[in-house]
This record gives sequence, C-alpha cells and structure tokens, in this order.
Amino acid sequence: MCRPAFDALDRSWTTLARSPEALSALVRWGHRPELAATDLEALVGRIWAAPKPEADRICAELAGLAPDDVAAAQTLLQVLRPGLRNLGRRLALGSSFDDVDSELIGLAWERIRTYRIDRRPTSIAGNILLDVRKHYIRGVTGRDSRLVSLERVAPVACGSVPSAEHEALDAPMPSLRSAHARLALAVDQKDITPAAAAIVWRSRIQQYNDTEIAADLGVGVRTLQRRRQRAERSLAVAS
Repeated sequence: MCRPAFDALDRSWTTLARSPEALSALVRWGHRPELAATDLEALVGRIWAAPKPEADRICAELAGLAPDDVAAAQTLLQVLRPGLRNLGRRLALGSSFDDVDSELIGLAWERIRTYRIDRRPTSIAGNILLDVRKHYIRGVTGRDSRLVSLERVAPVACGSVPSAEHEALDAPMPSLRSAHARLALAVDQKDITPAAAAIVWRSRIQQYNDTEIAADLGVGVRTLQRRRQRAERSLAVAS
C-alpha cells in the first residue's frame, strides 16, 4: 500500500546518505567507536541487524548528538522508520495512511531533537516510539471532549463476546476519532458488544498487553484473542 509520507522520508534519507554532509558527519563522529561505519546506510543497517543491547548503545550515541546535529537526528529517524511505519499501520486501521504517517514522523522528529539522554539513557528507540504513540493518541482524543475512551465501557459477561486480528479493522478514515466512532456505532447497532469494542480499542489502539487486558476481564489470553478476532470479523462484515 502506498505510504507517501514514508516515500518522502526515504527520498530525504537517500539525499542525505549520498551527500558530502554524510561523510562530514562520520568524520565528526570519528572519536565515537559505536558510530564507526563506511557510510550512514551501513550504520543504519548495522543497528537494524544488531542485538538489542548493541543497537541501544548506538542509538544512545545518536540520541545524545541529535539535539545539535541534524545528521545524527536524521540517522536516528531512519533507524525508527520500521517502527513508525508499523505504528502508522496500527493507528490508521487499514485505511489511508497520509495524515497519520505525516503526524507520526513529525512527532518522532520533535522527540528526537529534544531527547534528554541524561534522563533516559537506555531503550532509546522504544522510548521515542512510546512517546510518539502517547502524544498522537493524546492529541487526537484531546481535540474532541466527546471522545470517551471505550475502555471505560463496563465489560459484559464473557459468554460468546466477539474478538480479533488487527488487519481486519478497516476504518473508513485514518484517525482515532473515526475509529472510536466506528466502534461506538457498531455497539449501538448491536454488531458487537461494548466489551468487544473495549477489547479492540484497548488492544489495537491503546496497545495494552493482551495478558493485562485478559486479567482485567478475568479470562484467559487465548479466549481474549478469539473474542477480539470475532469482533474484528463482525466489524469487517458490518462495514
């Protein structure tokens, strides 16, 4: 599926990676062994292929430089590209990605340029992606005071409550607001139960761990996953 924002990001990265600034950056970073590489693309590839502790050390070096070094910031953004792309897919819920992708990339750039390595020296990529997701969700839900979190809907008795697979939730518009509206409408039309809507919202949008949600509902993880799968299938049929 076409992802224009990431296509633009790729073009920007290619321009940087092939520019004299890329070589200058590697020279500037020459006293940092973690950042040693033949070129910026090789550095990013090494981070992607490295075990988590090594990748985190390299990302920490980049994050420490990023507030004052545009090349370091762009390199770290490229490292985060797969995670941001996956996050955009989840938040767009299968529809057009344009608005979601652009906002996520913008948020990631802002977090990278203001990252405080002294406060959070480890799990750099994970911290930034978590910040991006939280800020995106908070921004969308904060724009409309009527958008009530579906996790607050009282769960119903377990029985045959529907459940899901993330690709099946095909929202008509790429926003949390439209996703929330779609779930609320499905509940009103009795396509799914309030508990099923809450499961989809908490797991697919807010990305709570399945184990945590299952514990809250007093069911097993496999039962929760089957219910979510049935809910998303019901949503797909109703759309």
